[in-house]
Amino acid sequence: VAHASAADRALVDCALADLNVAILDSLDELSPEIVRTCASLVVFAREPQHVFEFLDALAALRPDPTHVPGELPPPPVTVCTSLDLDELVPVLGKARIYEVLRLPVDRHMLALAVERSCERWALQFELRWASLQLESLALAKPRSKNPTDPELPRQPTNVVRASAAMQGKRIPTLLGVDV
Repeated sequence: VAHASAADRALVDCALADLNVAILDSLDELSPEIVRTCASLVVFAREPQHVFEFLDALAALRPDPTHVPGELPPPPVTVCTSLDLDELVPVLGKARIYEVLRLPVDRHMLALAVERSCERWALQFELRWASLQLESLALAKPRSKNPTDPELPRQPTNVVRASAAMQGKRIPTLLGVDV
């Protein structure tokens, strides 16, 4: 949670009491570790500059969009603001804002927004995991036969091999079948 006033902090503490919440006092506290380990980011923005600063700092810390396989997906951003839509439109086009909530926000609305944001993050994580598994299955498939590979001899499964001297001789077996 970033740019939260004292009232916003009290709201976050009440609404998200069962979650591990990190409240950032300044953008200097935003680190790659926080971005990598959280499933949802919430920014309270009463001025356009707050939104721009936060999203610029976040963009600098986010991993390369051509992510490394197995890397956690970036967390969705929820912006709680009373700004006009005209002030947010430039940000919406270039940033990964998942949801915008209009202030004042009650605790139920904030809890539901964070829950949706976390569900989206979990879905992205599952999709990346499934993609990795499919890629590993594709790599593990036996290679197709090369036309230049020699063919293996084909024999019926019920043939018992015998030397040339033994061929044509009747050999009784325990089952009463001659070989």
